[in-house]
Amino acid sequence: MKATLEELRSALKVGNNLKREVRLVSPVGQVRWTEMNTQVLFDERGAILGFLATFADITERYIHQERLRHVAEYDSLTGLANRYLFQDRLKQAFFTSEREGAEVVVMFLDLDGFKIVNDSLGHAVGDKLLKKVGERLLNILRRVDTVARFGGDEFVILLNPQEKQLAVAEVASKIIQSLAQTYQIDGNEICVTSSIGISGGTAKNASPEKLMKQADAALYLAKSEGKNNFQLFNEALDKEAKKRVFMARQTRSALRHNRFFLEYQPLANIKRKEIVGFEALVRFNDELGRCVYPGDFIAILEESGAIVEAGNWVIDEACRQLSQWHAQQLFPLDGFMSINVSPKQFLDDSLLDSILGSCERYSIRPQCLTIEVTESVLIDKPAKIQRTMSQLKEQGIRFALDDFGTGYSSLTYLQQYPFDHLKIDKSFVANLGSDENSAKITKSIIALGKSMGLTVTAEGVADEPTLKILSVYGADYYQGYFLGRSTVADTAIAQFNRALAAAAN
Repeated sequence: MKATLEELRSALKVGNNLKREVRLVSPVGQVRWTEMNTQVLFDERGAILGFLATFADITERYIHQERLRHVAEYDSLTGLANRYLFQDRLKQAFFTSEREGAEVVVMFLDLDGFKIVNDSLGHAVGDKLLKKVGERLLNILRRVDTVARFGGDEFVILLNPQEKQLAVAEVASKIIQSLAQTYQIDGNEICVTSSIGISGGTAKNASPEKLMKQADAALYLAKSEGKNNFQLFNEALDKEAKKRVFMARQTRSALRHNRFFLEYQPLANIKRKEIVGFEALVRFNDELGRCVYPGDFIAILEESGAIVEAGNWVIDEACRQLSQWHAQQLFPLDGFMSINVSPKQFLDDSLLDSILGSCERYSIRPQCLTIEVTESVLIDKPAKIQRTMSQLKEQGIRFALDDFGTGYSSLTYLQQYPFDHLKIDKSFVANLGSDENSAKITKSIIALGKSMGLTVTAEGVADEPTLKILSVYGADYYQGYFLGRSTVADTAIAQFNRALAAAAN
């Protein structure tokens, strides 16, 4: 009110009218908002006599405006700042940094395991969990810091520009420890952890957009490092982030311009030394014609959601090629084609139609296809996965559990899902002749597979001594460099038949 009175006094001195919104508090503490209009009064000679002031009660309008502002700037579920307000405060922090040179620090936070909570206990419980997470974040951080929810289980934190890196690490550790403590919600004891990506910079070396991208890249690293940790953005991570951006652009370009292609790696019967099938492996050529391998782009396809489009193309192309080999009598009719299916693709409702449609289009018997899945496919929405697998199984399609022995729940999955094959991870096979533990594990996996009526494939067979050991242990199939490297369809059959003939001699 003091500032308003000063404005009024200054206006009267020069004879100006004044219009202001004024907050009034009654002797009993009641607050009212009014619109004050002052009209300067002059005498006949033009001298200022005084002023006439009128007050209009605008409390209801003010409350309505505040409600609209709150809706526009705050998350309706948690009451935290939303994306719009956070971005505005981040810009203001950079204005401060420009004046004072202080560092601006952003944290990207993501809950580990929130999806499982939502799927198993329902969205109502998930929403209550998000509220409690927001409350814990507010309790840890100071009033000068900003906590925002961007959507889902994604939170963003803007620390006071005067924070130092050591304090930032301490804050991140406190957040991780606090959020990992058990939540009691509707009679459920819930445990989730969090991953945090952190970036910092000043107006001289960064921008709001750059800082957000860097924090997101650091979060990606925290997730890939096992979750439940924080990572600070650095130069090495900057290079990795640029590489990911470059690879994402290359991947989109390859999809648009049909530069994806398949190579085929053979699987052979150990005892008969005959090819029994091929595993279709996806690659693409970048804009310079260089071959790009799955390890460099599958994760990017998963993140962007383009994995479904690319995966459906792989299924269709593999079926087309198998049909061509059959027509040319280059491949036995009882041979099979193995196709890798990603987690997101398996959860997409189009998978069933994609596989069966390709089989019908190219006159391929479903029994000729084997779908390879890893443990990561089976973690999310197990009921939906089981239903999809059962539907495909009814049509004759077979399933292989890939990389067996590397996951935590592989034995459980063999019981719960309709697998026909299991593939021993190459990390065990590679040391078969020199590592006693690898030999014991491999032998046990083969015995387990046999006891459950499954065929067993050993991956990564590189030499004949390893093959002989696998034969003694009773493995059914093998694949690896000893049989031959993957190659394109035009040379696959001839190359691998030569390799088999050489092995037979």
